Amino acid sequence: MFFHRITRYYIFMNTFEKILIDLNDCKEDQKFIDFVTPIANTKTKIIGVKTPNLKKIANKYSNMEIDGFIRNYSYETNFIYVTIFLKKAKNIDECFILLTTNIDLIDTWALTDSTFKMIKTSHDFNKDEISIEKFLCSKKEFIIRYGFLLLFEYGKDPSLSEVVLNKIFESKYFYVMMVEARLISIVAVYNFEAAYKYLKESNIDLKIKLKAISKCRDSFRISDDNKIKLKNLREELKTYF
Repeated sequence: MFFHRITRYYIFMNTFEKILIDLNDCKEDQKFIDFVTPIANTKTKIIGVKTPNLKKIANKYSNMEIDGFIRNYSYETNFIYVTIFLKKAKNIDECFILLTTNIDLIDTWALTDSTFKMIKTSHDFNKDEISIEKFLCSKKEFIIRYGFLLLFEYGKDPSLSEVVLNKIFESKYFYVMMVEARLISIVAVYNFEAAYKYLKESNIDLKIKLKAISKCRDSFRISDDNKIKLKNLREELKTYF
């Protein structure tokens, strides 16, 4: 009898309440929450659900209407909300509109980095460049970060190295600078000389250059000889600034 009452109650719950139940069923212990909270650096509370489980829950409710969501209830519910509307979007421009009109939900790199691959690019730089520029021209830190994350795919194409690197610009935002450094390190894997020349000759902030060099030196896909070149360049750059 008790089981039937619980089942009936669950049926009449709204979707948001059901999502909260699913999230709590996947919740990690307090040790995990304490570990990820300072790393995620979000203003919203963290329930403590790992990304693979979040994606499963988002897929479970992918066809739901998202009007009933409580905004900024938690990082996890924001993740599900963003995932659902990105999957419903038809193209990169529609994704841009949805993200910019819901920017209050996006205040952490953890969300951008976990969802940027859901943005529907054409995988053709000539078609996507103008749309990516919309992200890069935003005044919002995490919309800009999305733009640079979308360039990761094209940073792997040696023929596009110079064009991609020239998208990097001076930014006051920490999480933009960090993703720019990652982009340089990606280019370095596929076109080391282009990345090295950029690090040596461009006028971008020294912090970005040093972080990019650090990421390159941590990569197992860059040769030891090139890592030595980068180490020497790092010392050289420090004398210039």
